[in-house]
Amino acid sequence: RGPPKRCNGQKGSSIALTATARRMPHPMDGDEGGRMEIEIYLPMQSISPALWAGLLTSILRDGNNMRDQEKENIETEEAPPEKGEEIISATPPLPEAELMRLSECLAEKTREAEANYDKFLRICADLENYKKRAEKEKAELISFSNERLLRELIPVVDNLERAIEHIEEGSDFSAIKDGIRLVLDNLLVVLKKFGVEQISALGAKFDPVKHEAVNQEESAEHGPGVVIKEFHKCYYLNNRLIRPAMVVISKLPEKSAEGES
Repeated sequence: RGPPKRCNGQKGSSIALTATARRMPHPMDGDEGGRMEIEIYLPMQSISPALWAGLLTSILRDGNNMRDQEKENIETEEAPPEKGEEIISATPPLPEAELMRLSECLAEKTREAEANYDKFLRICADLENYKKRAEKEKAELISFSNERLLRELIPVVDNLERAIEHIEEGSDFSAIKDGIRLVLDNLLVVLKKFGVEQISALGAKFDPVKHEAVNQEESAEHGPGVVIKEFHKCYYLNNRLIRPAMVVISKLPEKSAEGES
C-alpha cells in the first residue's frame, strides 16, 4: 500500500512494496484476527516497464477496494435497524425515592383491594341471608294468608254452637230460628268485609254466565227464561264471579205454546 520506495542495499538497488492483508481469527489459538502489513523487496533490474504498469494498477485497485470496504463497514455500523428489528436499550436504574413512592403506592392499592374484597364477601353473605329470609316470609305468607279471615269466622262458629245447645235444651223453635238467622247475617257481614258479595238470582233473566240451570218448569206468571227457583245463590269476590247460582228457569205452559203456534 502506498508508493514504492527505493532502497539501496549491499547487493544493489531494489524496490520495497508494502501490502496490507486481513488475518482471519483463530479461536483455538486465541487469535482474534486483524490486519498485517507485508513488505516485499524487488530488484530494480528485474522489473520491466510492463511489470511496473501492472503493479501500479493492482496497487491502485486494491487500495480503492479497501477504502470501499471500510466505508461499507462504517455505514453498516451507523445504519439504523431495519423495520421489525427490536432495539434493546439498557434501562437506567430508578432513583431510590421513586422506588419508595412506587412501593407505597403498591401497598396502598393492595390494602384497597383487600378492603374491597372484604366488602364483596359481606355483600354476598347479606344477599344469601336476604334470599333465605324472603323464601321464609313467602312460605309464611302462603301458610297464613287466610289468618285474618279465619279469625273473623271463629265467632260465627261459636254462635252456631250456642244455637245447637239451645236446640238440645228444647227451647222455642222461633227463638232458635232467629238465632240462626242472626248467625247467618253475622257470617255475611264477615264475608262482605273480605270482598265477598252474595247476589240472589230470583226473578232475573237467565244468564248462562252467572246462572247454572238444572231444570225448566212451566209458569204462567213468568215469561220464558226467567229464574223462578234458586237452590244456591251466586257469589262475587271483588266483582269477580267465584260461584254461579244454581237455578230453575221458567217456560211457557204447553197449552199456551200450542195456542201461540
